[in-house]
Amino acid sequence: MALLLGLVAGACTPTVEDTDPPTVEDTDADEPRRERPVWTHVSAGDVQTCAVRGNGALACWGGDEYDGLPHTSDTGAWVDHGDDYTPAGRYVEVALPAGGRGPGTWHTCAVDSNLDAACWGRHDHGQTDPAYVNGNLALTRTTSCGIRYDASIGCWGERDRGPYYDDGFTDLAAGLSTLCAVHSEGYVACFDAAEEYENRYGGPPGYFRAVGVWHHACATARGGPIECWDPVTGSSWTPPGLPVESGFLDLCVGGEDGGCALDADGRATCWGPYLTAPPDVTFTQLSCGNTHACGVTHAGEIACWGDCAHGQCDVPG
Repeated sequence: MALLLGLVAGACTPTVEDTDPPTVEDTDADEPRRERPVWTHVSAGDVQTCAVRGNGALACWGGDEYDGLPHTSDTGAWVDHGDDYTPAGRYVEVALPAGGRGPGTWHTCAVDSNLDAACWGRHDHGQTDPAYVNGNLALTRTTSCGIRYDASIGCWGERDRGPYYDDGFTDLAAGLSTLCAVHSEGYVACFDAAEEYENRYGGPPGYFRAVGVWHHACATARGGPIECWDPVTGSSWTPPGLPVESGFLDLCVGGEDGGCALDADGRATCWGPYLTAPPDVTFTQLSCGNTHACGVTHAGEIACWGDCAHGQCDVPG
């Protein structure tokens, strides 16, 4: 999501003396060591959840109608590697497709510490042959996309396009067959990932900072309310019970017209029949599935809520 694309700026250029490593005598032995967070990123799917551990390893849990996390052959046939299969490496981001039951039925993609994408799972449309992207992954069932280093959008799979548009995109999200992106100028553009990449209804007028998609799309307006709309018909609405001048920084969208938004204090506010009543903790990142949502807390833990009948909220140790 948008919160992951931070910028690091230095105040000055250090001298050689400033960059010399501390000697044993210079190091305070009594200073407590900073604990590595348990989790750094999470993605909620239909009945499954995947996340990145503090050491960069991937983990997935929840329901899987194929009873195992599969990899695929070049022909797209299933090859079952067992329940605990995830690709080796050190990762910073992982994404499940909207509406897909996760690694067991569709595909999954992740970005490693070198900002290279890797995908596994269903391969019948080439959706596991990634293009060069740097992050902000967004997956439909048959197409995978991400934002490139130049802020353009690269896609692969059923509709292999990329880069799509030249530059300027700051956030990207995918639903069942629709991609929506926020441009640095504040508008939202939506495209059909199942047919042609024609511009569909881009949302209500406004200046937006983040977007989420499932069956419907929602976006956070800068200094204003959350606006939701149907990408096909263009009909729009505001989720009930949310403050008009919300100031939400990020959001995710799930099934049954549900979703969650993150305010400047890291508190989550949710709507819809399944995603209400999030835990009273602060989050750094949120992800919405079909009937459940998960978030990474400031303490580096994962909290999940909603309909968890398939074990998608049972975070492993």
